[in-house]
Amino acid sequence: MDERISFQDDLSKMYEKGLYDVPYVMTDSVVFAIGEIEKKNYRKLPEKELKVLLIKRGTNSFWELPGGFIHKGVDIDKSAKIKLQQKTGVNDIHLEQIFTYGGSDRDKRGRIVSICYIALIKAVTVSSGKEFGAEEAEWFKISTKLIQSDKEEQTDGYRKESIMQIVLNNNIEILSAKVKYVKTVKANTVEKTIEIIESNGIGYDHAEMILYAEKKLKNKLEHSDIAFRLMPQKFTLMELQQVYETIIKKEYSKANFQRKIKRLLIETDGVMTGAGFRPAKLYMFNTEWDEEE
Repeated sequence: MDERISFQDDLSKMYEKGLYDVPYVMTDSVVFAIGEIEKKNYRKLPEKELKVLLIKRGTNSFWELPGGFIHKGVDIDKSAKIKLQQKTGVNDIHLEQIFTYGGSDRDKRGRIVSICYIALIKAVTVSSGKEFGAEEAEWFKISTKLIQSDKEEQTDGYRKESIMQIVLNNNIEILSAKVKYVKTVKANTVEKTIEIIESNGIGYDHAEMILYAEKKLKNKLEHSDIAFRLMPQKFTLMELQQVYETIIKKEYSKANFQRKIKRLLIETDGVMTGAGFRPAKLYMFNTEWDEEE
């Protein structure tokens, strides 16, 4: 007997007995882009801010990440990209799968597993208020901070409880959430739990997804070339430094930053000029750069 047929028969019998859930599977994407704050001083480059794209479906009172269910016969990564292209109209999107969310009570509609992606767009190219069928898309500025951290020593280990706050602002609405992280260490075992303890205007567990994606982006920025997925083809060193500082929330001296990223850059013959500030050399990403070297 064909082993594949036997395996399929076994699966059918198990599901007929109701031993296992048959979850729906979908993708959700945390779409980041770098926006510019309106200039107050014409002699300086506009300051940058990290933004996330959210949508509102139909008559829902809350905002959520763009995504959707995976269609039959479509690969997961391809499905995520198609959904984003449909909802944003943007084709040049960098996508990375970062985590899977499968809590049994994460969605009131039923047992739904969500495969989460981080998505990077080179500029805020999706207009605020743009309609996609029954969906409205808006860019929100992200602000996150640690508002509580307690550590309790225990026998053979400790228990650490932290609460992160996220605030999303599009200058019309302010959304927020608080997420509690508990880490329990005992001997050689580590247990972690995550719980959304407060959410205002952010649907499902998407506040948790955004926080995790932002943390992932920060970590990857330090050790990879992912920052260039947020940059135009040509840029100045100061523009690139602004992106790093905006995401990592850390200031670099000009000399230290140049040492950090010089292998990733190619100097061009072009310069950027503008009223109020000196011309600056333009650079491009060095596609020959190898992080293994």
